Amino acid sequence: RGAVYGLYAKEDIVHPDGTTGVLYKQDSLIAQGVIGDDGTLEFSELYLGEMYVKEITPPEGYTLDTTRYEVSVTYEGQDVAEVTRDLTVKEQVKKQAFQLIKISEDGEQTETDLVAGAGFQVYLISSLSQVKNGKLKPANGESYTASDFKNYDFSNEQVAVTYENGTAVPVPELITDTKGYAVSPELPYGSYVVVESTTPENLKTIDPFVVNVEDDNREPMQWRVFDDRPFEFLLKIVKKDAQTGNTVLKAGTSYKIYDVTNKKYVEQVVQYPKKEKISVFETNEEGYL
Repeated sequence: RGAVYGLYAKEDIVHPDGTTGVLYKQDSLIAQGVIGDDGTLEFSELYLGEMYVKEITPPEGYTLDTTRYEVSVTYEGQDVAEVTRDLTVKEQVKKQAFQLIKISEDGEQTETDLVAGAGFQVYLISSLSQVKNGKLKPANGESYTASDFKNYDFSNEQVAVTYENGTAVPVPELITDTKGYAVSPELPYGSYVVVESTTPENLKTIDPFVVNVEDDNREPMQWRVFDDRPFEFLLKIVKKDAQTGNTVLKAGTSYKIYDVTNKKYVEQVVQYPKKEKISVFETNEEGYL
């Protein structure tokens, strides 16, 4: 719907009276029209001749079809009052992939870690249930942004689809590789929200983000970098007397904390009284650290 097609003369079209001469020169536009809601367009009251149909303006979200669809409108005898021809034309939707890189850093690192095993699900915004029923509207009143989906429940939503040989295929969960990299299949024209569906252990889940497919390109969009920050927590150790259970009010008891997963002692960067990295922690005068 909405595509504009033109009917052109494949060769000079001459008036049938034999005296008027050429009505339409070769490759000149005879008529044009717009594909209607029913997906059809009709050219009528034409002179006989060799012609072709070509797209002038594609509908939104589709590429321009440069094919010349030839049609021969010829005399079929005195018993045929009206000569008709049918043509089927095809539109190609715009599509493009997107790519991302997943990293993790704690705010102190000068070199970031690449995160493998992070998973992402892709949803077509216009197909989300609360968008279709009108419950979720753009906060800015115009178009959906990532913040509109921060608390959205995607558990009962269907993932977006791509097309293979004309068949709709659900977009699989995108999993980052050992380089933190993931790329989607080519997605049809539209706006999508991408959600981190699998978050590696001890890392924070990022907020949803929006991908807009507006161009037709075999190269993925410029890659986007997302940071899974490590979880941070405070550990308080209180030294108590084994018999009385009372806190031992003595400063200077030293501890080291061992990370059993990574098989190394924990280090922490402190800023006061000077910036340094420490791995030995001492109790204060109140008996805790």
